[in-house]
Amino acid sequence: MQRYRTFTARQKLRILEKTDRAAGSAEIGAILRREGLYSSTLTDWRRQRAAGSRYR
Repeated sequence: MQRYRTFTARQKLRILEKTDRAAGSAEIGAILRREGLYSSTLTDWRRQRAAGSRYR
């Protein structure tokens, strides 16, 4: 059985800040690979942040 990695709100914000700084560059892909994330996960986190969610 595969265990999925979970991220704390602090970790999510750190990754979002990194990708925000890298916007418009190929570095976003490198960040996603390094963190083991899909771009759809990043999109979900951005939506949550925009909605003022507490990142469940």
